[in-house]
Amino acid sequence: EATLLPLVDEAPVIYDSLIRVSSANLEPAPIIVEETARDWAPSVSDAWVEFESDSVVVLNEDSPGTMPRHFTINSRMGPSYILARLPDGGAIIDVTESKVIRDYSRNETHNQIVETFPDGTVMVSAYIILNEVPDNLSIDIQVFKSGVTFDDGSLWRTITSEDFDEQGRYQFFMLRSPGVKGGNCHRYWYIQEGLQIGYSG
Repeated sequence: EATLLPLVDEAPVIYDSLIRVSSANLEPAPIIVEETARDWAPSVSDAWVEFESDSVVVLNEDSPGTMPRHFTINSRMGPSYILARLPDGGAIIDVTESKVIRDYSRNETHNQIVETFPDGTVMVSAYIILNEVPDNLSIDIQVFKSGVTFDDGSLWRTITSEDFDEQGRYQFFMLRSPGVKGGNCHRYWYIQEGLQIGYSG
């Protein structure tokens, strides 16, 4: 509320005004597995904040006008900036660049026998190969074929960005029991901050 000081012999004029303060924090930047839709829930103060993105990014709000803000996001390779701003082309509040990863693992065959043990057990080498590995990406891998395990005997493994080499490759080994035919079936899930963002199987 504000009061305009009057001239002599005039009544003061009182004005009421509403000030709305909006904020947004788009970090951590969303990781997107190329052309795979994922959930995204940035920290946004209110329903007035507007979002814009580069043309390769598909950004759909699940329930516009409701809080908390929640989106389904997808992207191809290319510039993938997302910004939050005040309504009607107002000031930009925050900007982030989503990290789009491409998985080459299924397009390139790297399952190779590296050792055959006296009992007939076979050790096989395999890779996960990404174009880039963001720091906060982790991957849960499962071996699901009977008679096949990781080289330590387990069926599940979680890896992080630190497990990849400078070329975006993670090498691992599996053991195939004697008499087991076919491939070394495994699948994996991409995880960011505890949220599943993609799958390969």
